[in-house]
Amino acid sequence: MISLYFMPEWVSFILTLILLKLSHEAGYKLGTIRRLKPGENPETAAGTISGITIGLLAFILAFTFNGASNNLDLRKDLVLEEANAIRTVYDRSLQMPDPYRSQVRALLQEYTDIRLKLPNVRMKEVIKLVRRSEGIQKELWANLLEVQKKEPSTPMLNLYVESLNHMFDLNFKRINAVVQGRISPLIWNVLYLLTFITMAMVGYRIGLHGLRSRFMEFSLIMSFALVLIVIVALDRPNGIMRVGTGPFVSVMKMLTAAGV
Repeated sequence: MISLYFMPEWVSFILTLILLKLSHEAGYKLGTIRRLKPGENPETAAGTISGITIGLLAFILAFTFNGASNNLDLRKDLVLEEANAIRTVYDRSLQMPDPYRSQVRALLQEYTDIRLKLPNVRMKEVIKLVRRSEGIQKELWANLLEVQKKEPSTPMLNLYVESLNHMFDLNFKRINAVVQGRISPLIWNVLYLLTFITMAMVGYRIGLHGLRSRFMEFSLIMSFALVLIVIVALDRPNGIMRVGTGPFVSVMKMLTAAGV
């Protein structure tokens, strides 16, 4: 079930819709078979249990949706904060003598360019870009150490060190938000399994009645499939609801103009 998470959203939606429909139809067939058997009608028990299951599913969906939405908001905030941190590092580096100032600007340009590329590349490329970001951080720090050897410590240089550390910390926070902040595979498996069970129980109850409204049944299945895919889209950093790179575009324009 977790494999649905890594497919394009439209593919995940169609497969989810099909699987929910199959679950519902399987439940309906079982309900029809039970209705045609002589004996006690289990409708009362089925209605109570299916109602409890739907309530449990609604609670878990709401809880998961809220977590995915909060993580998306966190990624948005970190993008804006990191872009501002890069701008601050550049502004404070202007107090450094050349060629160190120019080196910092060139490294920050590459650092920002990586952030512009990250949302649009595959996982293998993401790993390479993240490693290059770490390499740029080391180069920026080495650049700072060279300046400290030749220049006395000044309040502005101390502020530059502080802003550089802040930029490095934000890089770690963004990686942590993307990797650690996502919904775990166990929760996804439980969520999908519970949804399939719920659709089967709804179908089973309809089978006990023997009266169908295919439009209403499909609407119910469609609703649950849409909610699941919205949660997937919220949770995926490279999905259709990915965080925009507008703040980094603004920083890149500033750095490019400064080099002209």
